[in-house]
Amino acid sequence: MADTGTDSSQSGITNELDIEPHFVKAPLSKWLKISVKEPTRRNTTTKIQLQDSYVVYLLETKVIDKSMIYRGWLDDDDPDAFPEVLTIWRRYSEFDLLRDYVMTTYPSLVVPPLPEKRTTSAWQAAVVDKSDPEFIERRRIGLELFLKRLCELIELSEDKVFLDFLKNEENWKEVVGESNYQTLKDSRLKALSAGYRIKRPNEKFELLRKYATDLETSIGNILRIRAKTAEHLYGIHKIHANYGREFSQWSSIEKPDMAEALQKIGHYIDAFAQVKLVIAIT
Repeated sequence: MADTGTDSSQSGITNELDIEPHFVKAPLSKWLKISVKEPTRRNTTTKIQLQDSYVVYLLETKVIDKSMIYRGWLDDDDPDAFPEVLTIWRRYSEFDLLRDYVMTTYPSLVVPPLPEKRTTSAWQAAVVDKSDPEFIERRRIGLELFLKRLCELIELSEDKVFLDFLKNEENWKEVVGESNYQTLKDSRLKALSAGYRIKRPNEKFELLRKYATDLETSIGNILRIRAKTAEHLYGIHKIHANYGREFSQWSSIEKPDMAEALQKIGHYIDAFAQVKLVIAIT
């Protein structure tokens, strides 16, 4: 009789564990695939009745492993009752707010950067129009990489604001407002200003602050060099892309023997331009 009770007890424990094997904490990247695609321009009217436009990006999330899905992602406890694929639209400004939220709420995390708001072309030395398709595509790639890197952080795997950003298009900014994000941000600013009023700061903290300042300066210099290098490579890509197009058009008006040679030159230059573009955006 005692053995039977023990077996039934163990069976009950096993059954209980089998009920919810999918609520194990893990980075979102383990069970969720994220894509940013289809940049689309939308028009709007400002408060002073002027026409303006902005770009939105289609954010697609796809559940790739239901056994690891997090409970907070579901409307109920049944993973099968929730759609595997969700699509919502997001603006760049919302990505910017998300990054500020993560940096404020989780100050110990290394938060990935966002793609630049605007860029310049080295060979033209002028600001590229933000409606330029190539610029928008580079931004799309950067936004997708930003989200994928956030999904690798286990600290964000159960964060309501981050999960809402990925699945709920409406009222997301209200969700941010309901969190303690603004309070934390204000308190950090107050603490920072109070720190400057200390007359005799601790020497160890002063050394640490100096080290952090020097490190920030060094990293900033590295990033500036990297930005200039990427700008230069992108300029090379643009120049060679133009040359490749010119050679291809030239080949269409020449005799067959000459046309074939010109076409090969155009293809080679196009391939070289694409290599430089990949290096510039990675």
